[in-house]
Amino acid sequence: ASGEAQQLPDLHRVRGELFAGGTAPDLAEAELHLREAITEAKAQQLPTRELQAALPLARLMIAQGREQDAAALLEEAVRTFSEGFGHPLMHSALDLLAECGASKDRPEATA
Repeated sequence: ASGEAQQLPDLHRVRGELFAGGTAPDLAEAELHLREAITEAKAQQLPTRELQAALPLARLMIAQGREQDAAALLEEAVRTFSEGFGHPLMHSALDLLAECGASKDRPEATA
């Protein structure tokens, strides 16, 4: 993937975060962009970018009472990693999974 294409997940993620924040959030538009970021990251096999987009989408889902959806999203993103469980993004994902009540097969995080 070209350098420009690799920036698409970040562009969609930032757009999603902007729609989710501010004084008049548009949660549907935020979710749309965050899902697009995840799709782009998966297509380009960029698991870190996928996780970067999954985290704010999971937080949005949790705020809407959609903990099961958030857990499924995060579990799928975390499953793509074979290492890096000590990374701050992974710690955030595992913490959100715990918040959702998902503790099955949780990888050991090392500092």
